[in-house]
Amino acid sequence: MFRVKDYIKNIFKIICNPHFAICLLIAWMITNGWGYLFIVIGHCFNNVALLTIGSSYVAFLWVPGTPEKILTVSIALALQKKFFPKHVSSDNSLKEIQFDENRVTQN
Repeated sequence: MFRVKDYIKNIFKIICNPHFAICLLIAWMITNGWGYLFIVIGHCFNNVALLTIGSSYVAFLWVPGTPEKILTVSIALALQKKFFPKHVSSDNSLKEIQFDENRVTQN
């Protein structure tokens, strides 16, 4: 139980910092935001093509099993390493999580 508590604490440290929040917003705009933007622009200017493309993509995202959230978090972590290289707390937490996963799989 103690390992699970440490694992959750490390994930919480990674997710709850302002650098990750900025990078997650940028990653969300890369993966999802353009679809919603297409819907809004298509609706405002009565552009059927933009409305159709945006609606189709957003409908695809709402299908269960799409890897969009995994992709968004992965992009956010990569952006965080790129934009904030001196912010080491997330890097250390990621290494601890990886070490814990390796230890659990070996037991």
